[in-house]
Amino acid sequence: MREGSGLVKFSKKYPHQYFDVAIAEQHAVTFAAGLAIGGYKPIVAIYSTFLQRAYDQIIHDVAIQNLPVLFAIDRAGIVGPDGPTHQGALDLSYLRCVPNMIIMTPSDENECRLMLYTGYHQSSPAAVRYPKGNGIGVKFTDLYQIPIGRGIILRQGKKIAILNFGVLLVQASVVAHELDATLIDMRFVKPLDKTLLKKIAMSHQSLVTLEENVIMGGAGSAVNEFLMYHKLLIPVLNIGLPDYFIAQGSQQEIRSSLGLDSKGAVIPTFTRNSAKLLIDFPSRDIMISPAFIPDLYAAELGITSLTNAPRCASILNALAISAVNSVPFIPSCPRFTSPCWII
Repeated sequence: MREGSGLVKFSKKYPHQYFDVAIAEQHAVTFAAGLAIGGYKPIVAIYSTFLQRAYDQIIHDVAIQNLPVLFAIDRAGIVGPDGPTHQGALDLSYLRCVPNMIIMTPSDENECRLMLYTGYHQSSPAAVRYPKGNGIGVKFTDLYQIPIGRGIILRQGKKIAILNFGVLLVQASVVAHELDATLIDMRFVKPLDKTLLKKIAMSHQSLVTLEENVIMGGAGSAVNEFLMYHKLLIPVLNIGLPDYFIAQGSQQEIRSSLGLDSKGAVIPTFTRNSAKLLIDFPSRDIMISPAFIPDLYAAELGITSLTNAPRCASILNALAISAVNSVPFIPSCPRFTSPCWII
């Protein structure tokens, strides 16, 4: 895929440093592992969906040996007219669980350059995922290594914090200014900036994660796992790609249909509480922590308040599941016909 990956000029300028293995993704990754063992620093330039075919080789030939192979993952996220077979919707989910892997999500072409440079200088596997298409026109800086696992606060706001992973930063910036929200370019899906994430969670009332990957197992899921592990009970809205194969259409058309553009229906609802979001987004793939349901919305949601202090997120989740399935869930509340939540 020399032309599709934008490697024509490189292949002509450095013919002895360019290897086209054709449609043999498994071989490409194993070949790179062999080069790494031999002391080289190989870069595997490959489409997101095509990398799926080499998953076993990623794990057994590269990650287990902790080899310095850089994966330049093209066509990550929404690709448009290429259709369901080429939408790069899964790579964050299938790479995040692989030990030793560093995963970076650039928001523009300059950050992509810096991350490729950073990944190349690592002594372990690294992946940089970037979308199909041209850059947005930002100025290039001098090359330098980005500190691993460090996000940056682009805008300091109040109450709401938007955690952006990747190419939707422009849309997120529009929303952040409209809502006076904090905007963070997280940059790394693995490792997460844990120090920054904990600080943001403790200083804001709700979080929103934004990514062009399926919600399940993606960057937002990583944030959820971190918050639950550290017992940071804060409402989280995960925004990403839905749980179905995305059909053909331009990138703009698809993002608009999924509510991922700055004009989407998601904007006016960012200002509302997480409990309210359950009403306003009945069709959206949303995962919200049930750890905070205010009395203000209790009547509208049909919720009976039992206490006013969260004690155990596991209990809250169990109650949520029971309420959805409409089964009795605690013997002490048989008289309530509406869901009972500990809040």
